[in-house]
Formats: sequence, structure tokens, C-alpha cells
Amino acid sequence: MLRPLGPSGRALRPAAAGTVYLVGAGPGDPGLLTVRGAQLLRRADAVVYDLLANKALLQLVPPGAERVFVGKSGEHGHTMEQDQINDLLVSLARRRRTVVRLKGGDPFVFGRGGEEMLHLRDAGIPCQVVSGVTSALSAPACAGIPVTDRTAAKSLTIVTGNEDPGDCAGCVDWAGLAATPGTLVCLMCVKRLGVLTAALIRGGRPARTPAALVRDATTPRQQVVTGTLEDLATRARLAAVRPPAVFVVGEVVRLREKLAWFEARPLFGRTVLVASPRGRAEPLRAALAELGADVLDVGVFRLAPPPDPEAGRRAVASLGSTDWLVLTSTAAVESLWTTLDGVGLDLRALRAVRVAAAGPATAAVVARHGVRPDLVSALRSAASLSEAFAAHELRARRILLWGGPETSGAPLDSSQEGPAEALRRLGAAVQTVTAYGLADEPTPAAVLERIDAGEVEALVLISGSTTRGLRRVLGAERFAALAAKAFVASIGPMTSAAARRLGVNVGVEAAEHTMRGVVDALAGSMPPRG
Repeated sequence: MLRPLGPSGRALRPAAAGTVYLVGAGPGDPGLLTVRGAQLLRRADAVVYDLLANKALLQLVPPGAERVFVGKSGEHGHTMEQDQINDLLVSLARRRRTVVRLKGGDPFVFGRGGEEMLHLRDAGIPCQVVSGVTSALSAPACAGIPVTDRTAAKSLTIVTGNEDPGDCAGCVDWAGLAATPGTLVCLMCVKRLGVLTAALIRGGRPARTPAALVRDATTPRQQVVTGTLEDLATRARLAAVRPPAVFVVGEVVRLREKLAWFEARPLFGRTVLVASPRGRAEPLRAALAELGADVLDVGVFRLAPPPDPEAGRRAVASLGSTDWLVLTSTAAVESLWTTLDGVGLDLRALRAVRVAAAGPATAAVVARHGVRPDLVSALRSAASLSEAFAAHELRARRILLWGGPETSGAPLDSSQEGPAEALRRLGAAVQTVTAYGLADEPTPAAVLERIDAGEVEALVLISGSTTRGLRRVLGAERFAALAAKAFVASIGPMTSAAARRLGVNVGVEAAEHTMRGVVDALAGSMPPRG
């Protein structure tokens, strides 16, 4: 088809064409996606993604965006051939504004990004490249192998192992590589590892040259096998290493003995399930992942609108005549600020009222909103609130108790007395506002499969309500099986009491009743495997 040419002789871009961004997804850890890549995913109209791009990155994509999987696998064949992928990108760009081509690693490091960009340019489609972290560098780094070192290696060569040295004369000069000093990093090599190591030895590399194979680099499933050129293929076969993996050759591999750090983290490779309200476990998930855990976040319920929104609006409008505002949870804090904003109020509405927080986690969220609580109970429970208020005269004091369903008289966490009753017993005039509701969330099938397969090694409980919610969404039988197998870490005594009433054996209880405290408790007490 003939296209009109512009003054430069280039084909003119169709008026409706969008832009295609070739985005490197990095080596596996979602945290290694670049900031620019994340920005583009968040505004993408369509995403075309590969097998090696972590599917968790798709959570950044807007709900209405088109998602197309075009993964290629040497084991399972190709979902779509390269020519078809090229044509798909052109087609999407002509009817979408922003198309993200999400590719594992870096688009221009054995990612065929150049081929795709040439095809797009020939079709008159604007295209940009967003570099990614390549596994050629990140896999050795996470294995504790620096690819260059002032004494061990002053050069680095990166090659593909996707072509058999015996069948592709002239593609890769393995004899030349064998004679090249420095570190050699080879991608796409597992199936031909024995052939490649033999070719390097034939080319003159000593058979005792240190070598390593790194699979699932940067993830909690990372696997590292070390040896020499003469025995690495055998070691990899015995360790059942499957593709994809990164092959590293050179004296720098010896440094792993002292520099290995990734697998040394206290929760490396341990599968940890966290029961939490949906969307509210990110700080806990991040802290566990930082220590190497593979985290499954089960959002047992979601926050729902309050049963009577007008009651909350009336309550914040009368804060001037309130002596104490008691916030019973982190969700209560957020709902308060949402309500204030909805009626045109801000922080100044709290200037005449004293603020109390149920538990240190609630207090921390209050402080992030610029308010230093006047009172913080040690635990998120009615009994602890009552104890904290013991030094204050509450007779005839007006208290606004602001929280979730527990404010209606049900117990905070697992205490037998509700917070409103506890404060009334001290003589206060208590007004309660149920600022949000709770609705159970179904557990994703993929998580249920991993629970049923017995993969979960630790269970983190952060409240009695989420513990009971987990039992509801999993069912009594599955919950009991999970709790019997997993090592259980509890955020505090109230949560532990609620868990024990459900037949759960609590393995460790946090000394500091916060998210950070329960992570530290688990990391310090997790029993070894086997």
C-alpha cells in the first residue's frame, strides 16, 4: 500500500495513530520496573506483554485497558509469532493512544525490540524505548557475583545461548569468546548448557573456570547453582534447573562465597500469607518482601460505605462541643478525613477536641495526618482503652467514638466488652459513629491453589476481625488445614486470643504490636525447613 510522504521523505503518520512504548519490565522483581515504565503502564490504553514480564505489573494498568499476552516459550511454543506481534502493535497503535509493549528485562538486550521498532517506524507509528533492568546484570548481582572486579575481571561480554554452536556457524564465535578475558554472561542457555560449556573448553577456557547458573533471579524463587565449566551442566541437571536462567563464567563467580546476600535474608523463599482488609496490607507486604518472603495477600474483606453517612457528617460538624475524639482503627482515621473533606472541613476542626487512638498503629496514621494524639492505648482493645483513660476524669465528658462496626457495641478485636460500654462505665457520655462497613472478599483461585498445595509456610495475623474473616472466606476445613501447617505470627495478645478461640496454635507474638513488630517477630522465630 502506498503512503503519502512528508518533506523528509518519510511516511506520514496516520492522523489517528497513537504511540507505542517498548518498556523493559526488568528481571522479575516488580520493584525493579523503572519509574517511567510505571507511569506509562498507569495510562496505557493497551498492553502487549511477554512471558517473562511479571504479571503483577498488570495491576498498574487501568481497568479498561486492553491486555494481550504474546508470550514465547521454548518449552510450550509461541502464543504468537514475531511477525504477528509486529502487526498487532501497528493495529493497536492505529486505534489506541498509548500502547505499552511490556518486555522482560530490557527491550534492546536480546528482546527483539529493535525488530519491533523498525516495523513500527516503517508503518509510520511513533515509537519510544524505555530501558529496563536486564537480567544479564541483575541476575549475577542478586547471586552475589559482580560482573566486573578490579582484580578478577575488567571486561564483560554478553551473548545469547539460543543457538547451537554446531548448527550456527558464524552466529556466535565461541572459540573467540573462550579466548576473551573477563566475565562472560550468556542468556537463554539452559537447554544447550552442556554444548556451550564444551565449546568454551574446546576454545581454550580452562575446564576449572568457575561458572554459575542463576534462575528466577531477583524473586523469592531464585535458584543458584555453582561449579566449573566441566561440571556445571551436570550440577544443573541434578538440581532440576529449568529455563530461563542466566549463565555466568569467570573468576568473579568465586566472589559469591563472600558476597551472596540475596538468599541470606531471614525469610528468603518462604511463602507467607497475610490476612488483611483488601488494599491495606501494602506496608506489611513490602516489609516481608524486603526480607525475602514470597507474600500472598488475602484481602478477607473490603471497606464498605457506612450504613448512615449523614450521622458522620453531623458528628464532625459538632466537634466543637466534643471533649474527646476516639479513633478505633487505621481505617477509622482515613474515613474521618474523608468525611471532613466531604463537608468542607480540615485539620482546624480538631483544634478544640482531644484525640485518642486505639493502639500504636492507629496513632501512627493519625500522626501522618498532622495530629499528635493526646492519648494512645497500648492495644487496640476496649480493655486497653479503658486502662489508658483511667488517669483522666471522664464523668460528664462528651466522647465521640469513631470507627467501624465495633462502635455499635460489638467488641474491638477480641475483647468481651465493646469500647462504648467500657468508656460509659468510666462515666463518659459516648456518641458512636460507624464510619465504614465491612464486606467479605472472595479469595483468588491462584491463592487457594497454593494453600491447598501446602505451599504456605507462615501465616501473619494482624487482628481478630481479619482472623475470623479469613476463616469465613476460606471455610472452616481449609482454614484449619492452613493453620495446622503454617507457622503463625500474631500482632498482639488480642489477636492471639481470637486465633486460639478458632483453634489456631500461635507460634510467635509480636513484642511491639505494630506491622513492623510482627514482621520482626516472624523473621526472628521462623523455624528452619525440614
